Formats: sequence, structure tokens, C-alpha cells
Amino acid sequence: EEAERQRGRARMFYRRARDLGVHWISLDHEGFQDAVDGGLESFEAWLAHNFQDREDAGMMLWAGYAWGSFINMSKDDMAAVADLPYARALAEHSQRLDETYYHGAATTFLAVLQTNMMGGDMDVAQQSFERALEISERRCLVVQVNMARHYAVKRGDRPLFLSLLREVLEAGDP
Repeated sequence: EEAERQRGRARMFYRRARDLGVHWISLDHEGFQDAVDGGLESFEAWLAHNFQDREDAGMMLWAGYAWGSFINMSKDDMAAVADLPYARALAEHSQRLDETYYHGAATTFLAVLQTNMMGGDMDVAQQSFERALEISERRCLVVQVNMARHYAVKRGDRPLFLSLLREVLEAGDP
């Protein structure tokens, strides 16, 4: 019961974070909801038209990350799950604007998404994780943790799993 209560709280907080991200985006440019209502292609075109500056990468990343986290906590809600392409589009747009923002967080987010989506391409996920490690200079240890937890586990690669987590444990304060 307690676990379910905590999942409900997490969903509520992620929904609030998503709503704040949408509000933040809407302060600069009107039409967010209209773009979503128009479908994924409309949304992607709206993003490309309205957000072209490197400085917009953070706004795109955090809105997409919050939305994706809300969806992850709401897997039993098909309406929420149906919005995953929009969260992904935000992260992809962030990555296009500045792939180095926050130590390559958009690249890591997209790599995790690739490993967990139905029909995900594990080779693409591997390339994305490797790129995130390169961008972060292996100093943002959450990349190694996510690569171990998602990629190495899905591949069944125990040596990689152990190697990545050993690297984290031995890193000290990077």
C-alpha cells in the first residue's frame, strides 16, 4: 500500500513538473497545446520554428524529461503513454540545439528510452550511451548507472554491468 501511495505521489509531482515545463515554454511562445493537438509532425514543426537558440536546450530537455518521467510512472494509463512521442520530441529537439547541455542529459534520456521502448534498437542505444559518456567525459556518473541498469541488463551483458557500476563506485568525486 505504501509503495502504491508513493508511486501516486511521484506521478503527481512529475505531472506538476511537466505542467511547469509546458508553462515555461508557453511564456516564450504560444501554441504549445495547439501544436500537440495537431499531431506529432505539427508539434515537431512548431518546436523547430519557435526554438532555434542553443539556450533553449534546457527548457526543451527539462520539459521532456518531466513528461517522460510522468509517463514512466503512469504505464497503466494509456492516455499518458500515448504522449511519449511528444516527450521524446522535446528531448530530441534539446539534443539538436545543444547535445552537451547538462553533460549530454538529452542523449542519456534518449538512450534509456531506446532500451525500454517496444522495438527499441539496442545498437542505437549503445551508440547513444557511448556518445553520452564521451560528452560527459565519464564524469556524470548517472550515464554509467543508466547504461548498466538499462542497456547492459537488456543485453544480458554481466561483465559490462559490473564494469560500469565498479567505475561508479571507484570514481570518487569526479
